[in-house]
Amino acid sequence: MGSQFWWFYDTIAAAVVLLCIFLAGRKGIFKSMIAMMCFLVGTVISMSVSTSLAGSIQKNLVRPSNVKNISTALSEMEFNHNLEQYINDKYNIIIDFRRLDDIYYKGEDVEGRMYQYLNAYTSGKINSREKLSNDLREGYAQIISKAVGKYLNKYSAETAAKNIREGTEEDIYVLIKNLQEPETRTKAAEFIADHYTAEPYKDIVRIVSFLLMFALTIFLTFVVVKSLTRNNRDFVSLGQHIAGGFTGIFIGAVCVIAAAAMVRVNVILGNNEMLFFNHDVINKTYIFKYAYDLISKTN
Repeated sequence: MGSQFWWFYDTIAAAVVLLCIFLAGRKGIFKSMIAMMCFLVGTVISMSVSTSLAGSIQKNLVRPSNVKNISTALSEMEFNHNLEQYINDKYNIIIDFRRLDDIYYKGEDVEGRMYQYLNAYTSGKINSREKLSNDLREGYAQIISKAVGKYLNKYSAETAAKNIREGTEEDIYVLIKNLQEPETRTKAAEFIADHYTAEPYKDIVRIVSFLLMFALTIFLTFVVVKSLTRNNRDFVSLGQHIAGGFTGIFIGAVCVIAAAAMVRVNVILGNNEMLFFNHDVINKTYIFKYAYDLISKTN
């Protein structure tokens, strides 16, 4: 999946840092120090503000549309029929749909009753309740992921499947209960949007907000440096050039973080199977992965 291209990220990161060192060195320590302080302060503020805004923006602007799309997708499929097909394929059997439908509709000790039914149906071949529990959860993950991916992006579908596999028994119980509502899929869609797909969209809002504020930081940095050094015609010594170059390391690091933010957006809007924008490629890098992890884990 393109993991052999990991070097491209590190090459770009190194080139960005070296370019910033060169430019900062040319400007000298005074201008470069002002630029570095603006970049660092602007980045910290951008990360803090974007993180604070992400939750409310996702909840008020993105969530309603996601709930509607997930509800539509769930209405176009029949969860219990899909689960029946999954179980038949998984264990190479043909179960009684009416029995399955009754167990899930009543919602009382679903796994226990499914274990009793399938264990008896297969004459004891399914003799591990823990294995059945894991298999059923995998079935839920695949079915819901497919529904989510119908109208939302694939990364959200992958995240939904991951969260279902790793979620609590209580969450699974609520999900199954909501999916059995005969009239509407709105409750199930709201639960999926809040518990299984909110994370990637909150990430998108947070990172896009960060990038917009970072762009504003760059603009303000140029304005500040220009205004403070307009009348500065002092000779810049070799030592000042060298010292300025050192500040370029920090400016370059901030620029690499911004580049990592743009890559993160591409990963979320696509999916983890993209040739270039996927976790396998990024995890193999030596430098870029640290900037990417910082952006990914900032919540």
